[in-house]
Amino acid sequence: MKKRVRLPIYMQYLISYAIVLLIPIFITSMFIYSSILDKVRTQSLTNNEQILKRVEEVVDTRFKEMISIAADLSRNPLVSLSQYRNYFYFFSMRHVMNYKMSNTFIDQVFLYDREGESFYSSESMYSLDMFHQLFAYPEWPDDQVRNEFNTVASPVIRKAEPLNGDRYITYLRPIPISSSKPRGTAVYLIREQTFRDLLKTVLLFQGNEAFIIDNKGTVITGVYGEEPLEPPLIAELLSAAKNNETLHETRYGEPVYASGVQSKTTGLTYIVLTPEQELLRDVNEIKQIALLSYVIILLLGSIAIYVFMRFNYNPIRRLLEAAERWNRQNEFNAPYVRQHLLLGLLQGRLTDTEEFNRQGGFVGLSMVQENYFVAVIQNESGLASDSVDRSFYRELEQKGHQVFDVHTEAGVTLIVSAEDNRLIPEAELAALQTSLTRSVNAPVTIGVGTVFSELSRVTHSYIEASTALDHKFIYGSGKVLFFADLDLKLTQQGWDVRTSVENLLVHMDRGAVEQAMKTVEMIASEIRERSNSLFQAKSSCIEVINTILKYLRQHYNSGSGKGSVPLPDIIAYANFNSIDRLLEETVKVCIMACETIQTANRHPDRLGTDRIMEYVQQHFDDYNLSIQSMADDLSYSVSYISRIFKEETGSTIMDYVKEMRISKAKELLKTTSMPVQDIVEAVGYKDVSSFIRKFKQKLQMTPQEFRNYYKGK
Repeated sequence: MKKRVRLPIYMQYLISYAIVLLIPIFITSMFIYSSILDKVRTQSLTNNEQILKRVEEVVDTRFKEMISIAADLSRNPLVSLSQYRNYFYFFSMRHVMNYKMSNTFIDQVFLYDREGESFYSSESMYSLDMFHQLFAYPEWPDDQVRNEFNTVASPVIRKAEPLNGDRYITYLRPIPISSSKPRGTAVYLIREQTFRDLLKTVLLFQGNEAFIIDNKGTVITGVYGEEPLEPPLIAELLSAAKNNETLHETRYGEPVYASGVQSKTTGLTYIVLTPEQELLRDVNEIKQIALLSYVIILLLGSIAIYVFMRFNYNPIRRLLEAAERWNRQNEFNAPYVRQHLLLGLLQGRLTDTEEFNRQGGFVGLSMVQENYFVAVIQNESGLASDSVDRSFYRELEQKGHQVFDVHTEAGVTLIVSAEDNRLIPEAELAALQTSLTRSVNAPVTIGVGTVFSELSRVTHSYIEASTALDHKFIYGSGKVLFFADLDLKLTQQGWDVRTSVENLLVHMDRGAVEQAMKTVEMIASEIRERSNSLFQAKSSCIEVINTILKYLRQHYNSGSGKGSVPLPDIIAYANFNSIDRLLEETVKVCIMACETIQTANRHPDRLGTDRIMEYVQQHFDDYNLSIQSMADDLSYSVSYISRIFKEETGSTIMDYVKEMRISKAKELLKTTSMPVQDIVEAVGYKDVSSFIRKFKQKLQMTPQEFRNYYKGK
């Protein structure tokens, strides 16, 4: 599934670069849009508020004029309620009541006499009953009108209501204005249209609504649609106007912004509602232009990214194609690589666990346990490697054993991990033998070698397994034959060839080829005479071959490339059934080794000396540096590196180490202010006094004198 949906790496890079292009564009656009949005919204709402304040000022001015009229009606000596009750006096003084001549805001002004329940204006004089007939409020019953006119103690503004074919706002003011017991009421009738005309100046946008609301939450008048304001919204609007806040609400299903101001003179609140869509019309136009620009930028950027990626991706594409071909080839060659590595393990070419795991990691080979042994499976008619399925090894693997199978001349060969106590899983091997016998319908014999913890000894375990398999002619076929259970006389090594091999290596190390060849002849003769069995001869010959090859690899080549020492087929050696053939092949290896040494001595080089010098330069500051540790790290013998270094340079390795340490100390004394004790430790000495003594022997002055000399110089 993952392989099906996974995008090609080219598309992954293209998408990632497009995202990188989008991120700054998106962040920039959001930042700019948010900034413009806030600024336009704030500016528009501020404009609304300023216009509302102007409307408030106009209305407040008019109401102040009406307050002045009420005060005039209270203080003017020409206007007296007691005198007004004289009908003739009214006609002589009615011009004084004609206030609407100087105030176009007011449509009618009445003076109501509470005692006489009479109305007076500049035009006529009315009784209360006649006033009800002339000015009939459809939503204000007569008894409530009478009560309101007679009892009002503070200014009252009634909401707009129909009156005589028009809509009026009624404003009541008790007089005298400062009296605790008013004797009359000033009644002002103001056309609603007058207020609406003022509010229209606030409607800057299509869909704006404006309201005038008293402190009780009653909408006095306004310019708005069909739906009235709901009480909860009115309460929020009053609170926002009082606290000088902007409210974001929803009306008619659309978001709106509300701005408001409250008059301290009248207590009225002026509200304007602006649809968000209209408020942000200019911003939306800018947003569309910006979006178009960003789309163009993104399109051009994507094209540029695509073009440059096509140009820059070609080397990567070729590399990926090559890697894919290599992977396909590697998958195809994996069985052959696996077979090659396991054969190299059996032949003794791979003796280091880390190196084996490193090479085998590409094909799933990894030896993670410590102890291993070899088992060889064989039947009379031969057992093909593809006839043994890995399901036969399931019981071994379920018990925690690693099983590696490889096809050799002897048959199917298994390299199996043993228990920590180095015990061989005999029951599981017996079950494996039984299963294979049933599978091929023929007797199957398994030869089992000894358990070893060194990887280099796997070859020996293979020889033991082959030897055990050869004894099927004695013990019978169709069994599991363990090398450890064979006749001790047949399996034991009669003598130790390592002493003779060490003598051979000494001659090789000295370059004495003739003496080395005589030693080879002596070793071959001893193997022939002292071996009591074919197994003893095989073990001795392979011991000689492995020792010589290890020596050659360490001293005369660095790998298996061109010019490297050829490796014999030790698996074939294990299947030899003739001591003469074994000795013949062993002598060939020794002759090859001597020829390699002669060739190297005729063409000497400084490779070994250069490696020693490089090693000293890297490790001279190590307290534990010694010739032995150097030889171990460089895979040389102590005698060899000591000899070639002396021959090439004329001095010993330790003399060179001392020179390096003195040279580094001189450099630190001249270029730093480090204490002498720290310098001594930095160049690989523990004993300060010993270093000072050697320094003085070399330069005829102490380290401090050396520093002072160069400091003064």
